[in-house]
Amino acid sequence: MALPFTTDDGKGVRGTLDLILLKSDETPESEARELLLTAGLAFHNSRAVMPPVVTREPLAIMTATLPAAAARLPQADFDVISHGCASGATVIGPASEVAAINGLHSSAKMTDPILALVAACRARGLKRLGFVTPFVVEVSAAVRGFLRDAGFEISAFGPFEQGDDRVVARIAPASVRGRHGHVGDRSN
Repeated sequence: MALPFTTDDGKGVRGTLDLILLKSDETPESEARELLLTAGLAFHNSRAVMPPVVTREPLAIMTATLPAAAARLPQADFDVISHGCASGATVIGPASEVAAINGLHSSAKMTDPILALVAACRARGLKRLGFVTPFVVEVSAAVRGFLRDAGFEISAFGPFEQGDDRVVARIAPASVRGRHGHVGDRSN
């Protein structure tokens, strides 16, 4: 005989979020949990298959792997789904991301790191940006182009020019902080 039980509203009482990561990503899950650790907030993730090479060609074909990654998510009513790859999001573009993911999760709002950056800069009234990127030149150029198209002036820029996502994941925060002054001293 089955024991009686009750159910509750689940962990996502305040919101249900998903992060679609690359197979090679090593840090975003723990970083997201640290940033989003809030009672009542459910956090899920899935992986998109992609070689660990961060160049335009593999990033462009990532669109084909996003629906399968979205299908591996729990059957939940997600409030937000984020494609966690800034370079891939830039190369693919927001409309293609939405088309690839929202077919299975049409009620969820979509975001990604590059859209989040644009929203954060606009919320703070920023118009001129200087930034450091881990990406190779061609991918960095796509990011700069996206930001320019979004209405920002790129006043300074510095790439680490890394094409291996496993190396990108291990660039120390101190290396990024240490380059801000260097990038700010030169013009684009």
